[in-house]
Amino acid sequence: MSFTEYVNYRKIKWAERLLLTKDLSISDVGERIGMPNMAHFYKMFKKHNDCSPKQFQRKMLEWNRQ
Repeated sequence: MSFTEYVNYRKIKWAERLLLTKDLSISDVGERIGMPNMAHFYKMFKKHNDCSPKQFQRKMLEWNRQ
């Protein structure tokens, strides 16, 4: 894993945590983790999670309720 890939991986992990613990919009999460370009944020998120940030949030919150 290159340095850039590692940094992006850590940013996505941070985004996952924000999506599950804070009441922020997807664009606010992208801004907060340093990926203000939404297309790039979605692409990186989907690469690591095989779903969009919103789908991830719904799936995880639904799973927690069970």
